[in-house]
Amino acid sequence: MRPAASPARRMFRAAAPAAAGLAATAGLGLAWGLAEAEARTVRTHRLAVLPAGSAPLRVLHLSDIHLLPRHRAKRAWLRGLDALEPDLVVNTGDNVSAAASVPLVLDALGPLLARPGVFVPGSNDYYAPKAANPLRYFAGPSRMDADRPRLPSDVLFGAFRVAGWADLTNRGAALAVPTRAGTTLEVLAAGTDDPHLGLDAWAG
Repeated sequence: MRPAASPARRMFRAAAPAAAGLAATAGLGLAWGLAEAEARTVRTHRLAVLPAGSAPLRVLHLSDIHLLPRHRAKRAWLRGLDALEPDLVVNTGDNVSAAASVPLVLDALGPLLARPGVFVPGSNDYYAPKAANPLRYFAGPSRMDADRPRLPSDVLFGAFRVAGWADLTNRGAALAVPTRAGTTLEVLAAGTDDPHLGLDAWAG
């Protein structure tokens, strides 16, 4: 006859499946995060928003590039996006994940910087990412850890402005955008700074 298990052993046996489940969830979250960091996807949507008879406007929306120096394939992919011949580029932030990536992302975006564009910052344009529990992302508003290293966002945004991209950080702008059809459209755009950092302060 086997001796009865102690209370501590029974508690361990009861907790083991839950611990295994949490470990599996954390592993899946890590794998998802790594896959997302390398993901490169172009999705096309046609929107009937212009007045009838207007020339079409092709807009390329860039977001969450999160470039690291080792992302050579991603840099080549970014340079190839110019072949889509967008009339307007909209960059909504999180371009880099390291200070050394700033000149690399500017080089990769080089052909697109010659086109009309607008931009707003993302948190990873200001601060380098830090390893964290992936489940925390779903737990509520983002929290910025005090020890995250600052990135040279002034260099990145300054280069965007020099290239002629409109800075929509808590402001609006009107742009004259030449189209491939040979006409020029006036585009009104507005944006905010990163709300996860509490920097959005739209003045109206």
